[in-house]
Amino acid sequence: MLDHTKLNLVLEGPEAVGKTLLAKMIAAGRKSFTIDGRKLSGRFPFQAVPLDTEVLIIDDLPEKCVRDWCYQLFNGLLVERKGLDRIWISPQVIITCRDIEHRSDLRGASFDARFKIIFVDYRLPF
Repeated sequence: MLDHTKLNLVLEGPEAVGKTLLAKMIAAGRKSFTIDGRKLSGRFPFQAVPLDTEVLIIDDLPEKCVRDWCYQLFNGLLVERKGLDRIWISPQVIITCRDIEHRSDLRGASFDARFKIIFVDYRLPF
């Protein structure tokens, strides 16, 4: 089961404003692993994730996929490797993306208890 003391985050905002940098700063000092969200597909999407991962960063997840992946990660992360046992782990999850489609679908007590959406825009005004 997902440890509710960990705050899972969705960092959304325009391109090149520091979402990935902020995710890495949040994960600093803990065992973290980053996955390219644009390549997150297939039968074993998390097979490379070490079992002792404390923070999983899914970087640059396409906006249309955020809703589906958030709901799939509600109860933890299934690490499934070819020919080996399936193992559930529950790292903190940080997703970075541009503007989220269907934001209204990401509401409710169940979602709010597991994920916090933060808009990031650190562009300088000049």
